[in-house]
Amino acid sequence: MLTVAALVIAILWVLDRTSIFPSVSTWFKPKPVLIDNTPLVIKEVRQIAELNTMQLYAELVVDSTEYTKPNPAITALRAIGLAPLPAISRQLVLIAKGRVKAGIDLKQIEAVATGDSVSIRLPKATITEVITNPADFETFVENGYWTNTEVIAVKEKARRQLLGMAWRQNLPAKADARARQVLELFLRQSGFRVVTFVTL
Repeated sequence: MLTVAALVIAILWVLDRTSIFPSVSTWFKPKPVLIDNTPLVIKEVRQIAELNTMQLYAELVVDSTEYTKPNPAITALRAIGLAPLPAISRQLVLIAKGRVKAGIDLKQIEAVATGDSVSIRLPKATITEVITNPADFETFVENGYWTNTEVIAVKEKARRQLLGMAWRQNLPAKADARARQVLELFLRQSGFRVVTFVTL
């Protein structure tokens, strides 16, 4: 038994001297921490998920008006060009305040990093959110009875008008240009010297 133990010690001593086997003295020493040199900053960008870079704020007036049906006398007057102005049976006028946000979906980002250079493939910026909260509506005129469904329809009309206004103001294109500026600044501050963008 003693001979076997002596033989094992002798073999370990020979391996330690020939560097074939790691030194016994290093078995319990702390190992250096190895960090893979990958661009973690790209992962951080992806985790942002959505980058809104432009916002439109507007206040607008929306309405819904119904007129009384003309009786035969009014119809006859209209036939000879003497029709009076139509009478309003009921009317709802709302003042709406809202916001439209535009930006890019960073979950779709594709990046290739080589040394201090990075190439980013970005999706095009789009309208990401149209916000019209219930507190953002003020009733200016309300004549007649309006059901909750009808009021919601008028509020939806305001939302559509906000969306149309954002497109007319070219909000997505402006958001796209701004997003590139923000991401380029972020990546350069993270150590990349050359940043190029390709639109998906």
